[in-house]
Amino acid sequence: MRRTASVLAVLFLTFVLSTPACAQLNTMLPFLHQEVGDYYIKSRVLDPSGYLGSSRYADAIVEMYVRGDVGVSRSELFGEVFEFSLDMDTWTPETDLELFYDNYEVRIVGMEKAAGRHGFVVELYHKSDQQLKQRYVIDQEKGLVLNQYTYDLAGNLIQGYEAVEVDFDPDFSAIDWEHIQFEITMEHQPLSKDEFKKLLPWINLESLPLPGGFAISAYSEVDSAWYHENRYLQENYPNLPADAYWIWVSDGFEVIVIEVFTIQGSEIILGSDSYLEVLESSPGVTVIVLPGQPATVNIQGSSLTLHQIENIILALTGAREIRNLEALDTLSIHSQLPDVESIDYASLPLEPVSKQELLRLNPWMSMSSNRASGFLVTGLWKTTYPEKIKERFALHQEHPNLNLIDLVVELSDGERVHYISVSFASDFHREPLLGGNINYGVSLNGFELLAQGPLLSVYSESTFLSIDDQLTLVGELFPMLGIPDRR
Repeated sequence: MRRTASVLAVLFLTFVLSTPACAQLNTMLPFLHQEVGDYYIKSRVLDPSGYLGSSRYADAIVEMYVRGDVGVSRSELFGEVFEFSLDMDTWTPETDLELFYDNYEVRIVGMEKAAGRHGFVVELYHKSDQQLKQRYVIDQEKGLVLNQYTYDLAGNLIQGYEAVEVDFDPDFSAIDWEHIQFEITMEHQPLSKDEFKKLLPWINLESLPLPGGFAISAYSEVDSAWYHENRYLQENYPNLPADAYWIWVSDGFEVIVIEVFTIQGSEIILGSDSYLEVLESSPGVTVIVLPGQPATVNIQGSSLTLHQIENIILALTGAREIRNLEALDTLSIHSQLPDVESIDYASLPLEPVSKQELLRLNPWMSMSSNRASGFLVTGLWKTTYPEKIKERFALHQEHPNLNLIDLVVELSDGERVHYISVSFASDFHREPLLGGNINYGVSLNGFELLAQGPLLSVYSESTFLSIDDQLTLVGELFPMLGIPDRR
């Protein structure tokens, strides 16, 4: 049942958070202003990056019946058929066109058929790097999104769906509209900033360390039995009603939601000794509680690093610290590495790699020149390791027949030079590893970090840097891994 609920939660949240995106497209593209009316669409789910958490979600078939303001989704997962209904007239904030234009560019690139219907092909590019972010096939006549694709910075497909059947005069007899397995309702009462601050005076809305290009777009009070099922509040404050509030954060297209749950009529008091605690973290969802206080703060959104989540929560609450950070720290001891001879990088066959080639090969890596450690990337090469070196890398040993790409990264603080080995599958995808499976083995002078979602290995060794200092460098080089700052 818990698995079922999580599946439905992901599907529902995907709908809710994608609604502003659909509104954005409607605003940007006049031909989408048509009234679609009632319709039925059957789609195939694409999940090559494993965003939904299981390979069995990929190629799953989801049917959507829409009649008036009510939609019913029907899908078969794990050998079972699930139905849930949702209100299609859910309130969402108006699109901030200025913010959208600051961050994105829309291109109509042609025509394409989907489910036997003609559609416009629309592509969405982020201006910061001119990389394709979204691709749509939109019905020429009705303006309905038929196909939708999401891409990483290297142009790899992360997730999406494709229509296999569409009917604008559907037969609804297959649905018992009065007896749906799961009914999900979510009514939002929009709030002004002043109204929100009056209801939640302990929440600080000023100077939040949001990601670049993002800003607070709206506030709302939420009436939803689904979202009031807060495990922490239920266990610690049984039989007491809870209130739920949303802070909407957007870059004009992508949406991050900060949810605040409180017991009705309660007073939240945060002093100088107040602290927070991570209750749980999973892909795209982090739950923070205030021990001894009837409140929790959740963050929904897959575009945040773990450091960003930590900084936002601390700034939002004014708390001194967040405890149980190991729930966010996905690193765990995997093995004790043998003490072996250091790698002689000068003896390896090294092929220079440009910044552009790097981003194509590995969009996770950050080439930022603003690093707190003081170490900057001064060299980057592709290499081919001899078998003797491959034997010491877990990724090579566990996947001997996989096409792996090996990189050598040189970093320097102006006086000292440090090398990091990076290996990864050629078809891996960029995604935040919130709650992901990352292990590392340690030796006397270094470590190997191994990610088992997208296959990625990072090896570091040094005679002048501690393991914590090396982890800090790796965390700066790969911010999406969410490695806490060991300094």
